[in-house]
Amino acid sequence: MLPFTPSLENLPATRRRTVWSVVYMLAKAVLRFLGLALMLALLLPVAADGHPAIQVVDWIWKHVGGKSQFASVRYVEFTWAAEAEGKVGGSRIHKWDRYTGDYVLEFTNGETNEQYKVFFNVDTRKGVALKNGSKVDDDETPPIIDRAYRIFINDTYWLLFATKLEDPGARIGFVGHDGKPEQDGSEGEFVVLHLFFQENVGLTPGDQYWIYVTHEGQIVKWRYRLESGREGEYEWLDEKDCGMGVILSLRRVSADGKRAIVFPHVKLSRTLDRAVFEYPED
Repeated sequence: MLPFTPSLENLPATRRRTVWSVVYMLAKAVLRFLGLALMLALLLPVAADGHPAIQVVDWIWKHVGGKSQFASVRYVEFTWAAEAEGKVGGSRIHKWDRYTGDYVLEFTNGETNEQYKVFFNVDTRKGVALKNGSKVDDDETPPIIDRAYRIFINDTYWLLFATKLEDPGARIGFVGHDGKPEQDGSEGEFVVLHLFFQENVGLTPGDQYWIYVTHEGQIVKWRYRLESGREGEYEWLDEKDCGMGVILSLRRVSADGKRAIVFPHVKLSRTLDRAVFEYPED
């Protein structure tokens, strides 16, 4: 028989309220702890074999060339081009001072065939634009800079995706293994990560990516589902040292082989010519 245990009903009303207040606060603390634990579990799931997502990201960084090595890259210059069934449908030339945010973008409007050269800063989104070699009026410049900024976000994401998995607001999760098993049959040849974003991060926070990574840290494929609902799958090919020991994939081919995003020219450097970013005054 259990010893006498006092009942709340036997306590004065003030004592009962005190006891219930303590119970309520303890319950809130427990729920808060469980909620935090669940959030961490979702953001950094651990695979059955003990490989957390963050460890796979470390593999990727080592394959690319290292965080500190990429951090020392000040100047990025590249050409982004889209291919459809072997034909180049459009290309854009980028020049970026990563330390100041200054940017120069050259592109052609596919509908009007007008050629643009935009000098702007990716942090302030201020600058000037040339159309067919002539300066655009000030009141017409903001929408051109807005378009240039969106192109900057899109094209640098294609090129530098492997270095952006830990950007502010990015969330990475471990999905599992895929592909043929290793020789010992313990796991697939690829590790699959899931990248998604916090709300209000970037231009399209609803975008999601599934990344296929070898155990050496090489990204070999990605699948994506964009906020717009569009989906795609591309194989990553033609890796190359683009300068300063930073390894990047320069050709991404769609699953059906009909489309590709290519980078015919990429240059990464610690130094740069600041004259590149100076707008030529009349």
